[in-house]
Amino acid sequence: MVAVFVACGALPAPSAQAATIITVVATGAVTTSSDPSLLGVSMSIEQRFTLDPAQVFPGTTSSIATFSTLQVSVTLGSSVYVYSSTGATSAFGLYAIQMLDGVTPSSVDAQSTIEAGGDLLLANALIQSSTDDLTADADLLQNLVFPPAPASAALTFGFSLADAASGDVYYWAFSERVTSLTVTVTEVTIPAPAAFGLLAVGLAGLIVIRRHSPQG
Repeated sequence: MVAVFVACGALPAPSAQAATIITVVATGAVTTSSDPSLLGVSMSIEQRFTLDPAQVFPGTTSSIATFSTLQVSVTLGSSVYVYSSTGATSAFGLYAIQMLDGVTPSSVDAQSTIEAGGDLLLANALIQSSTDDLTADADLLQNLVFPPAPASAALTFGFSLADAASGDVYYWAFSERVTSLTVTVTEVTIPAPAAFGLLAVGLAGLIVIRRHSPQG
């Protein structure tokens, strides 16, 4: 005989989690590549990060945050290549702002690394200026849009693919003719698991108990 006890009551609802997503998009034309046919071809690279609040390191001359890279999308002409952290061996991101005077940023740097299927993808976008007039806001987590950019600014972005085991780079494309670079900071809420999910787990356990109960 199997006795089944069912307790009914309200369980405390799990709280939703807040997350910070940073999306860096750079567009331009390829100026150097392992494939000569890509020279002059339009290129766009989107890096999407999720922030771990414990990995933010603000400072008086620089602010750095390490991220988990969610996804890197590379568009070359009419071809789109998407590299996702889902199923990847590793995925890592770095986002940094450097200040010349301790107040105003002089450079913005975004880097992504994704290892998957024996390949290692490296992507980056960089704005660097010899002056301190990139933006009036020194907050690390801010929206940025370029152009406009200082005349002294060097803008570049690109990607490379390497063999993960040997580290040998076999394919790359970079641009020094950047037409735009944007940084978008989005606060999103990850919903808590629904109550019926907990109920489903309980029912599954009950089925297992019945299937393994002695018959008599």
